Amino acid sequence: MDVGSGEGFTLSHFDNLGWDCVGLDFSSAGVKGKNPEQARLLIQGDIFENLEEIIKGDKKFDLIFLDNVLEHVLKPFELLVNLNKVINDGGILVVDVPNDFSLFQKYLAGNNYIDRDFWICPPDHLSYFNKDGLINLAKDTGWKINKVISDYPIELDLLSLNSNYVNNPSVGKASHRKRIEFENFIHSVSVEKTNQFYESLIDLGLGRNIIGFFSKV
Repeated sequence: MDVGSGEGFTLSHFDNLGWDCVGLDFSSAGVKGKNPEQARLLIQGDIFENLEEIIKGDKKFDLIFLDNVLEHVLKPFELLVNLNKVINDGGILVVDVPNDFSLFQKYLAGNNYIDRDFWICPPDHLSYFNKDGLINLAKDTGWKINKVISDYPIELDLLSLNSNYVNNPSVGKASHRKRIEFENFIHSVSVEKTNQFYESLIDLGLGRNIIGFFSKV
């Protein structure tokens, strides 16, 4: 189940692998625009209401994706509690959230590399997570922590005037292109070593996003 399916790329990947997939999203526009063949898998509407119906139907899942959703919802605690009710024993919940109020962001602010807490962006983001915050929330909602990693530390670019995309948004596209090329390269060398690299980065407070892998206690 892909909660917050967006444009449907995750649905498309697992559907093409032959998985039995379900997507939840408030809107079908993204899926219909980018992956229209997956629109048949999408349950459109209020995610909390549709999840309640799935719970009542006693449907269970082996894999649940929650990719850049938890920071947007009004009740992240309730969402994780309800997802725990629809995961199979041995199943995995994957949660991806922005890595905010991180050690490195505090360093950037404390040393005047940025003039504002750019990651604070209501009403789009209603909740904010660093590694400890995500782990604590997962534990309190009945999840076992298997692994937590981060991703490319794009905020390193803020150390240089030539690439500081917060103070100079015009250089943002170049930072994004560099990120894509770097990540494609290290994945081509070794996916396993890439995951180990990102697991080390999160412990240093680096990485723009946090990816947690959880299972039912």
